[in-house]
Amino acid sequence: MNLAPPESVAGEHFDVIIVGSGFGSSFFLHRLLRQPGRRVLVLEWGRHSTHDWQLEEGRNSPVTDSDTYATNSEKPWNFTIGFGGGTNCWFAQTPRLHPADFRLGTDHGVAQDWPVSYDDLEPYWCEAEEIMAVSGDPDMAQVMPRSRPFPQPPHVMPDPDRLMKAARPDSHFVMPTARARIATETRAACCALTALPDLSGGCEVHGEQFARAALRDAGRDPLPRDGGAPLRGGGLIDLGGGDPRPRRARA
Repeated sequence: MNLAPPESVAGEHFDVIIVGSGFGSSFFLHRLLRQPGRRVLVLEWGRHSTHDWQLEEGRNSPVTDSDTYATNSEKPWNFTIGFGGGTNCWFAQTPRLHPADFRLGTDHGVAQDWPVSYDDLEPYWCEAEEIMAVSGDPDMAQVMPRSRPFPQPPHVMPDPDRLMKAARPDSHFVMPTARARIATETRAACCALTALPDLSGGCEVHGEQFARAALRDAGRDPLPRDGGAPLRGGGLIDLGGGDPRPRRARA
C-alpha cells in the first residue's frame, strides 16, 4: 500500500482529495478513475487490516467500536476504522427499496413521498450491483422491476427457503447479496461458511475486498497483491499515527 505521512504531501497538488475509503468514496472513486489524467489522493486514518489478520484476530480493526464515537445513548454502534471502512463489517446483503417505499405519503398518508422515484434510481442500482458483483434471484423482478439482470446467479437456497419458495413463488426470493456466486477476475466465489458472524458472515470474499475490487476494476489497485507498485496517480495516507482516538477536523 502507498502509505505516507501527511507532511510528505503538504506541498503537493492533487486534482481530487477523497476523505475515507468506505462505501461512498469507493463508488465515487470507481467512477472518477475512469477519467484519465487526474491526480487523486485518498485520505484514510485507519490501518489496512488484511483478511488473514481479521480472521486470526476475530475482529475487523484494532480500534474497538467504543473508541470510535461518543454518545449519551445506551445503544452500541458498529464502526470500522481502517481501509475499506464499513465494507469490512457488513453482511453484504443488497436488497433494493420497493417501488411503494417511495410513495408512502400518497399511498398510505404516512410521512412524505420521496422526491425521486424507483425508476429514477433503478439505473444507478444496476451500476452499483455490477460493481459489487451482486448475486440475486431473477424472480424478484416481479416486484422490483429491473432494466438489467443481476450480475450473478442467486446462491443456493437452504431447505427451509426452498419450502417457502415452493409455497409462495411470487413473494419469497433469495436475498440479493454482494457475495459472488461465481468467481470473477477480482473475487473468489463466496464459501458461505458463516463461521465468523462478526466478519461479514465468514465469507471468503471478505467485505474489505469490495473496496479493493471496485478500484481494481477501474484500473487502479491501491493494494497490489504482490506488494508491487502503488496506486498510479494517487495515494493513500494513514492519518492514524498509531493513535486510535477519533479526531475532529479543524477549519
